[in-house]
Order: sequence, then C-alpha cells, then structure tokens
Amino acid sequence: MAQQCYTGVHLSTYVPVGVVSFIVFCLAPPLATFLVLWRVRRKGGAARGAPDPLQHDPHTLQMYGFLYTRYRWGATSCAVA
Repeated sequence: MAQQCYTGVHLSTYVPVGVVSFIVFCLAPPLATFLVLWRVRRKGGAARGAPDPLQHDPHTLQMYGFLYTRYRWGATSCAVA
C-alpha cells in the first residue's frame, strides 16, 4: 500500500467507487424514504387539508407503517419520538 493518494489507479478506480458507494449507501436510503412518504402524503388528504389523511388508512399503515413508527401522530412538525 505504498501508493500515493489521488494519483494513478487510486484516482481512476477507487475514488469513483467510493463516490458511487457513498451515494448508494448514504444518500439513496433517506432520499427513497422521503420520496415514499411524500408520495403517500400527496395521495392522501393531508395535501388538501382533509381531516383524515391517507397516513391513517389501515392499508397505508400496513404497507408503510414501518416508515412512520418513529413519528408522533398529530405533531405539527417532523418531531421524532
């Protein structure tokens, strides 16, 4: 491992692998979670101000409930329990 950083093979191979790995493993999961929750929110009545948004629907809770378990119902902001 007597290789200088950011030159030769390190720059052409390992830096791109590191960048792609960072994007896939660090940025993609939170972004995917946000997009799924945003889609469910937009489909329901929350976007239109209805009193019973789709988040409280039994089917939605069965499908996406694991994404909502850390949030308190009725919180005015994204307050994590």
